This record gives sequence, C-alpha cells and structure tokens, in this order.
Amino acid sequence: MDADTARPTPKRRRRHGTINRPSSTPTASSHNQRALHQSRFITNAHTYTNTKAAHPNRSRSRKGQMTRQRAAGAALFLISLALGSGRLANATKNFCGATWGAASSNCVDRQPCPMGTDEECTTGGPCWGDTTCDSALGHGILYDYENPVHSRFCGKAWDDANNNCSLKRHCPGGDSSECPGKEECYSFLSGCNYVDMIGG
Repeated sequence: MDADTARPTPKRRRRHGTINRPSSTPTASSHNQRALHQSRFITNAHTYTNTKAAHPNRSRSRKGQMTRQRAAGAALFLISLALGSGRLANATKNFCGATWGAASSNCVDRQPCPMGTDEECTTGGPCWGDTTCDSALGHGILYDYENPVHSRFCGKAWDDANNNCSLKRHCPGGDSSECPGKEECYSFLSGCNYVDMIGG
C-alpha cells in the first residue's frame, strides 16, 4: 500500500464534561485532620503512660483488696460456725432473756432454746448460750409441755388422781412421799397437765 493511499489516523473524540478523580495531592484540610488524629493518639498514650507510672501497683492493690475481703468473709463464717457449734454442744444451757444475766436467772421459769436460735424465744429476748441455767437440771421445764413431770398427781387410786387432779395434788418427783396421807403419786394421767393449770 502506498503512503499516499494510507488510511488517516482517526482522531479521538472528545467527551463532553469532565471526570472527577481524587487528587493525589493532599489538601490542607486532610493535613489538619491527620495532624489532629496524631495529636490525640499521642495525648492518650501520654495519659495512659502517666497513669500507669503514677499507679504502678493499682491492679495489684485491687487484687490484694479482694483477697483481704474474701479472707475476712471466710473468717466471719468460721466464727459464726464455731458459735453455732458451741450452742449446739451445750444445748441444755441455751435460754432466752433480754441479757445474758436475765437468761441466767429465775431458771425454773426461764424459756429454753435448745437449738440456739432466737426464733425459739417466744417470750422475748434473744437466745443466749452457756448460761447458768440447765434444762438437764429441770430448768425451763414449764415450756416442755410433753414432759411426764407435768402429768404426775396424787390420788387414792389412778381414777381419783386423774379425775381430781389439782395444783395441791401435783407430785412432780413421782414419789408418793410428796402426797398427803395414804395417797400415792400416779403418772401419765390423761387431761391433767401442770402447765395448763398455771396458765402456761
């Protein structure tokens, strides 16, 4: 093909309008934002470093405080357990009263609390342990309604003792020597109870 007859190079068509492309050259606003971000990072890192330097043992102190609190709680639990065990071990000496002195006085009429709980004290006052009263000696027996002592009465016969029981004919020791004349002491009477007679 001759040079004269060669096809002319086609011209590129111009596109109308412009295409927006991101500029590779950073603007002033982007510089300012980057500088602000870097300054915040440096400030936060500096604050963290200063805080850690000022309180190097903060985490250790918190762990130590938690350990001490747990140890104190365990100690209180052991103390309460020991007190409870002591009350149960000397259950016969647990009595109710406003004070320990009150719980240790007038033992015959004092209410016992053998389980060592305040809920047992229906007459008022908390339950006190290791008092001078002792239910093994008959103290607080008025609150033991089912005790055979309360159903012992004198009479000429069992029917007489059962039908005519009264405070004057009560023989708590179960001995006929407690009865007048030739009467004898009878136990396990039905319908006769010393606690009921005294309004207990």
